[in-house]
Amino acid sequence: MSASRRRWLVAVAASALLAGLSGPVTAQAGVPGRMVVADPASGQERALSAVSAISRSDAWAVGRSDGPDGSSTALILRWDGASWTTVHHFDSGPDSILNGVSADSARDAWAVGLYCAAQCAGAPVDEALIVHWNGSAWTRVPTPDPSSTFNVLYDVSADSPTDAWAVGLFQGPVATKTFVLHWDGASWSRVNSPDPGSSFNQIDGVAAISPADVWVSGFSLNFGAPRLKGLLLHWNGSRWSPKPREAAAADAVTSISARNVWAVGSTGSGPQPRTLGLHWNGSSWSRTPTPDPGPGFNEFYSVGAASGTDVWAVGSDCAAKCGRFGEVDEALIGHWDGAKWSRIRCPDPNPRDNELLGVTAVSSHDAWAVGFAGTHGLILHWNGSTWSQASL
Repeated sequence: MSASRRRWLVAVAASALLAGLSGPVTAQAGVPGRMVVADPASGQERALSAVSAISRSDAWAVGRSDGPDGSSTALILRWDGASWTTVHHFDSGPDSILNGVSADSARDAWAVGLYCAAQCAGAPVDEALIVHWNGSAWTRVPTPDPSSTFNVLYDVSADSPTDAWAVGLFQGPVATKTFVLHWDGASWSRVNSPDPGSSFNQIDGVAAISPADVWVSGFSLNFGAPRLKGLLLHWNGSRWSPKPREAAAADAVTSISARNVWAVGSTGSGPQPRTLGLHWNGSSWSRTPTPDPGPGFNEFYSVGAASGTDVWAVGSDCAAKCGRFGEVDEALIGHWDGAKWSRIRCPDPNPRDNELLGVTAVSSHDAWAVGFAGTHGLILHWNGSTWSQASL
């Protein structure tokens, strides 16, 4: 399912929440960021949502594992340089999912999402979930949840053991509200953030350079408005400075330096959006031409950078029969070489349904991208010349 349809689902989810139908609407199978993966050994389904690597032999991927009874358990996979393995036995709470992960060292990594805190069989009370890796084990860390019904975190960015940021949304009295948390080395605390939309506000991505230099990306929606509005916010250590982008939605953001930041997503309304690439040079944002190979929708969902001349953006495009039965969706990878964006071909294992939802880059010859191909997980690795499929 493409991110264009994801945004339509977001509008439906907003209506459901505003009508008082609480529940983990962001954790439904088929929504980008919640990849369904069949596990032949256990009979379970697995969902992967994000990936973060700090070296050639140390990477993390997160998501969820769904049991036969329909319950979900937060899932963490680790790459040790030879294979991907599942990390078991950490307390994530009932009906949980992890949406984002960020590692800044071998002994410091964060993963975020949500879990059901009460009434899981009826109208659930969902609270934000944050777990921390200290080099030997993952443990839960308390979070301040502003809503009594629905709180979720989508992304996290850690730049040091005393500076990490997590973002998402929570249900307010009338509209959903942006949700920003900061880790100072001792505890997580809420940082107030703007809510320009009268109906819906959400932050999808975050990139932290320092405690006084943080970017977040997302979107908002006004009651009766025909389309979403993009949202780019900058934190200078004391306040947010909005950087609105009309008719554009930035799904993800990554920072190389204070003067080199990228945000990606899509622009346009309706079923055929175009890819979006925005660059911050230290004083202003500018849009750069990005590849749109498909005749239907073309969208980026995630961005990662190894350097200013080595930036990756991943997503999907419709290649054929767009909007009709038998639609053919391809995985989409774009690469910035310091001068222009180019499409880089990658495997499409499924004949009809391939999407990439997350990307991380360590060097010019080491990057990972995750997504799905039909009902199977898709993990791709870049070795400096080609993208190849990795074994799960």
